[in-house]
Amino acid sequence: MENRLFKVVNKTTTEMSNAPFRFEHTLQEFIVEHPSVLTLSDTMKEVEISWVEKKEKGRRYDIVAHFNDSGDTAVVELKRNKIDERALNQIKSYMSNSTQEKFDCGILVGSSISPKILDAIRKSRIELYVILLNCFDFGEIENVSTIIYAPKETAKDYTKYTLYNPSTNSSITNLSKGKLVYEIINGYLSSRPLKTIAELQKEFPIELASRGPEAKLQIIIKNDLEEDDKLRIRYFKKSLTCADGEILICNQWGIGNIDGMINKAKELGMQITIQNN
Repeated sequence: MENRLFKVVNKTTTEMSNAPFRFEHTLQEFIVEHPSVLTLSDTMKEVEISWVEKKEKGRRYDIVAHFNDSGDTAVVELKRNKIDERALNQIKSYMSNSTQEKFDCGILVGSSISPKILDAIRKSRIELYVILLNCFDFGEIENVSTIIYAPKETAKDYTKYTLYNPSTNSSITNLSKGKLVYEIINGYLSSRPLKTIAELQKEFPIELASRGPEAKLQIIIKNDLEEDDKLRIRYFKKSLTCADGEILICNQWGIGNIDGMINKAKELGMQITIQNN
């Protein structure tokens, strides 16, 4: 008897509702659980949530996020509904020079935004991003729609580097400035007898950073940095090992302070090349 194949096709049309998150704290919880929604570009996508509900001198930051690939730290202001002028002014105050915490950029998250407020953001002199998040309810399935508005122009330099260490005969590619510094110091430690922290700080003095009299150490003893210390997000999470303890490497490197470290790496025999886009 001949076998037959039967195909049954069912079609169901169900309208999905597009709506804001029901509560601001559920929006906050969603971002903490899915930090990748804060991805801003190919060079700002390794997102780590540093703080939630951080308080500082009467200010309350909804979320503080750090981009490990670019080294940027962002303050995130959440609005369950429409992003308004009050939210814009609030995040501007967070990014002002009067605050103790210094942020590289700000991110406004809401369900919608008016052309007037969006235009005001684009005309502002600070680096602000807008992310619109909305829920689509479909039975027990919840999808999230993400739209990003980025600044028209940015003065940031997102050059990527390749580091070759002849001592280990290895190359590391696609390094941001912060990660380049981390791998220079990591390569130095891994290709020599174990150094003490003092010896390492002598080899890589603070003057290499060209940060001025108020510079923070680019090498810090891990135990000196408490878990809730406001400086914690300024250092890479992964520590390096010295003969007398664990250290953390600062991630705050840009076009204005990277040259000294690059010259030091070349002095140590390492080769650094700029990657073509």
